[in-house]
Amino acid sequence: MKYEISYAGSDGTTREESNVQKGSGYEAGNANQGSSYWITPEGQKITITWAADDGGYRPVGDHLPTPPPIPKEIAEMLPLLPKLEEPAYKSYP
Repeated sequence: MKYEISYAGSDGTTREESNVQKGSGYEAGNANQGSSYWITPEGQKITITWAADDGGYRPVGDHLPTPPPIPKEIAEMLPLLPKLEEPAYKSYP
């Protein structure tokens, strides 16, 4: 199943979104992506694009806060850490 929507308001706001169903049965999921644009009451232009799928929700926009950079000492140690095992999930019929 798939859908797409597109909207434009008289005030200049827009929204576009698409969705695709992935898999079936207990393995079914969705992959969504979209974008929106609007102007704040202060006159700032805001644009956000996003994706949501197996990797989670991932918004992108200049107005969103970003984390500080990882300190050099920690970044150098990250490759030395052991890899974590994926948890084993029991599937039920």
